[in-house]
Amino acid sequence: MIDIREVEEGVLIETGDFNMCMQNLYNEIKFLGKDISDGEARRFTCSIIGSLVTQGLVTLVKSTYLQKEEDLYELESERGCTDEELDFLLKEPERWEEMNVFSLTEVYELAITEKGRLRLEESM
Repeated sequence: MIDIREVEEGVLIETGDFNMCMQNLYNEIKFLGKDISDGEARRFTCSIIGSLVTQGLVTLVKSTYLQKEEDLYELESERGCTDEELDFLLKEPERWEEMNVFSLTEVYELAITEKGRLRLEESM
């Protein structure tokens, strides 16, 4: 069984230094819940993101990266996700491919808020 609090704390720790790619959170959940289906992992990922966003601890941003070399990407731009994008991502995880959630260059990321930083500092 996956410990939701532990996953949420891990997200805050990771986003304390760098934005966390939504795909990385999904991969972590797939790893922790070895026997869960792809659909369950996507729904669990949505639950974690929804919880953290609702609490005001993180925001969801869309970052665009430019590929410089084979395994080297540079941030080109970043913008906050619209309410429509957030709604679509969280309510329809089975349609993530339509929004290129697993893209290497157009990346949905979790970014920590000031409230998230304060929570992180309190827990340490």
